[in-house]
Amino acid sequence: MGDTFNHLSELVIETETLEYNGMVFQVRGLSIPHLSAIIRAHKSALEELYFRAAAGVLPADVEQLVIAAAQKGDTLVAMVIACGMGDPDAIEKAGSLPLGKQVEALDKIIRLTIATEGGLGKLVGIVSGALGEMQKLAPPQT
Repeated sequence: MGDTFNHLSELVIETETLEYNGMVFQVRGLSIPHLSAIIRAHKSALEELYFRAAAGVLPADVEQLVIAAAQKGDTLVAMVIACGMGDPDAIEKAGSLPLGKQVEALDKIIRLTIATEGGLGKLVGIVSGALGEMQKLAPPQT
């Protein structure tokens, strides 16, 4: 069992660093509020990526995954990066990072998110559940 603490303020959130233009940024895994906001903003793009992943046709290379995600939702990757850098309102700035830095940031954020949520299977379950609940709340399409 891990260390015990008396107050939530003592909790240390795991981070990794990202360097750009001589500056060092901290990235962290996405939290439930971040995931919920991303799902609300990019539901159809995420559903398509999810079904492609389930069918085993998503690229294994993170750079190709970033490009596939960017093609489905123009701000999806930038929103994930902005949330992972702790500044969810900085989507435009995150989207202006060079592709290589976006790939590096996304790789670290995804890794930290998977570790935080207890593995890929559990994370997929959370996202699937959220997508399912959103589908129930959406008005029927005619």
